[in-house]
Amino acid sequence: MKVSREDSINFKPQKNSSLMLGIIFVAILGAVLFLLLRSEQTSTKIDSTSASLDDRLSKIEDQLLMLDEVNSDSLIEVGAEIHFNKVLDQRELKLSKKLIASYKQRLEKEIKRE
Repeated sequence: MKVSREDSINFKPQKNSSLMLGIIFVAILGAVLFLLLRSEQTSTKIDSTSASLDDRLSKIEDQLLMLDEVNSDSLIEVGAEIHFNKVLDQRELKLSKKLIASYKQRLEKEIKRE
């Protein structure tokens, strides 16, 4: 389909339609700019939030590692203390048996003397 010159010459845009098109174009342009700025702000907030979350997670991991070290150290200390107490109890038991045996011998000697 060809456009003849006569049709294009007779075409006269109305001022109201061009003004309306301009307003719609400016509104669409403003909406696009608003959405771009809003998405930029949102991405900046998300980045800062994720950075703060990463910092918090790294601090929590460090604290958990320290807690694990302290727990393992305290468990080692508790194990050593239990072992030490066990050894002491065994020695005290041996000493107690020796003391009982010596008292028994003394008593037997005294009973024989009487």
